[in-house]
Amino acid sequence: MLSVLQLRADEKPARRGDKMPECETAVSDEDGDSGVSVESDDSLSLCNDDSREDEHIDKLIRELFAESSASGEKKLDEYMGQVINDFLQPKAETQTPIYASQPQDETGLSTLEQTTVPRTPQVGEGQVFEYMSHLKTHVVDKSTRVSAPSMIGHMTTSLPFFHRPLARLVTALHQNTVKVETSSTTSNLERQTIAMLHREFYGHPETFYEEQALNPSKCLGIFCSGGTIANISAMWIARNKALPATDDFAGVHKAGLLSAMKYYGYDGAVVIGSAMLHYSFKKAIDLLGLGDDQLCLIPTDDQFRMRADLLEAQIKKFQRDNILIIAVVAVCGTTETGSIDPLSEIGQLCEQHKIHFHVDGAWGGPIVFAEKYRHLVSGLQCADTITIDGHKQLYTPMGLGTLLMKDSATIKHVMKTANYVIRATSSDLGKYTLEGSRPAAAMYLHAVLHILGTRGIGALIARGCSLTRRMAQHISDDSSGSFQTLHMPQTNILLYRYIPTDLRHRANFSEQEDARIGWFTREIQNAQAALNDGPSTISTPSSSSPSSSNEEQEEDSERCEEATILRGGFVSRTTVVTTQRRHKDAFRVVIANPLTQWENILATLEAQKLLGARLEAKETKLPLVGR
Repeated sequence: MLSVLQLRADEKPARRGDKMPECETAVSDEDGDSGVSVESDDSLSLCNDDSREDEHIDKLIRELFAESSASGEKKLDEYMGQVINDFLQPKAETQTPIYASQPQDETGLSTLEQTTVPRTPQVGEGQVFEYMSHLKTHVVDKSTRVSAPSMIGHMTTSLPFFHRPLARLVTALHQNTVKVETSSTTSNLERQTIAMLHREFYGHPETFYEEQALNPSKCLGIFCSGGTIANISAMWIARNKALPATDDFAGVHKAGLLSAMKYYGYDGAVVIGSAMLHYSFKKAIDLLGLGDDQLCLIPTDDQFRMRADLLEAQIKKFQRDNILIIAVVAVCGTTETGSIDPLSEIGQLCEQHKIHFHVDGAWGGPIVFAEKYRHLVSGLQCADTITIDGHKQLYTPMGLGTLLMKDSATIKHVMKTANYVIRATSSDLGKYTLEGSRPAAAMYLHAVLHILGTRGIGALIARGCSLTRRMAQHISDDSSGSFQTLHMPQTNILLYRYIPTDLRHRANFSEQEDARIGWFTREIQNAQAALNDGPSTISTPSSSSPSSSNEEQEEDSERCEEATILRGGFVSRTTVVTTQRRHKDAFRVVIANPLTQWENILATLEAQKLLGARLEAKETKLPLVGR
């Protein structure tokens, strides 16, 4: 029999739309005439071969799902364990790049451009290993080193080791938490985890959690795939709550936005938030049928926090103009600057004017765990809804967002049911979530809360905030004046920029000078990222003999400089609008990785100084366009 793992020599891969071959059976009448053409013996043999081959393929495929595959799985686990170890702990003698952009091969094309699906199953043990090896070479080896201590440019960091075996368990259990019938125990684990978070953020009495935590008719919050879905869900709740059903109106959730606006007599509807609001709210307001123009952004102060005085004035103006305010959104830890809006003041305004108050705490919400910095989030408990991302400062794997609700009845405004699952009388959590099928990702957060505890999480948060403030102070104290901070960090995100030598030790700059500073900052960040996209062995200057040429010594020095730059790792960048209405380009540093040390931060600054000096040396040779 032909191997099911190889195409026959005369077999061509099937294409979409191809007619599959059919095997006809000859039926003869009494005179021996056939009703159809009689297949030749060779043709019948081929059909029988195909049938036997299909049976063999079926058997092999099913073995992939059976317990009998455990031995092959064990070998694969050992191999993947080594791959993971090499990825997380590279060889000491090699400075592993960060790889913060898409890698390309020698032709300049992506290494993953092949789009043909194999026709024949590749199920042999050797072939599965071959696939995993391909994955290692073309995906793993050049994946972004988000856990590297020198990766201080984004919010994705290293994870505690227990998540790796836990991920295997989550996959093996393969629970679907949309309904209890496919998540008998993990549905209650979700409820328990939400209640644990709710305690830390809202702090209701013990009797509240005894009554509501596991009560199938209550819901203190939901899990979702991330902060974007949590924020969209919050705005969905706020809209439906603002335009509810009455005795003679079905409510916006039934009648739609146009009918609801007509019924309630409003001339428009808006969502109000900070000018530093996350982009997910543009998605939310678009999906709710309002459009981006109905997202009212309030200017910020010099520390990038929403101005409560301007918010109050805008609320009163909308009310005079008969405009419905669906929600006011405050940010607890903006993604660009880490700033925290004045939550208590905003909460009081919302309570006074009976407006839904949502806090996007996807990044900064977990500061509640850090005793030293908890005062920064005072007023968070006033929020009707709070977004928290587990995969940010609660150190869970990607894809874990939560939305907490102060009042468990709030979620009823978006409850949807079906006949075969998520019935009205069921305990199914899918009644309340925008997403349908969901994994039991709550196990990751459940583990963090139990293993790290409040003090452990708080220690990680406090460490990041302290290091970031130390970095800002170091920049301010640096006698070279190479950098300028754009704010004093409230949390663990810092914006700063490179200052060319001839502009240093000055407080103010013209628009043209600001543009030049922005050019330097962009070019340095681009160069630092590019140097982190290829393998490099750390070199040190050799002990050059007196007879060494100047060219050799210069090359040696250059190699050492590049190694220094690589050790500086990666930072991101952004553009912010200041109170002077100027757009300023800035380096963006996020310090949340528990593996990051002060030496990594100093190396980053040193690398940027070297790149800046190189640019200044070449600046006079560059065209004025873009500078």
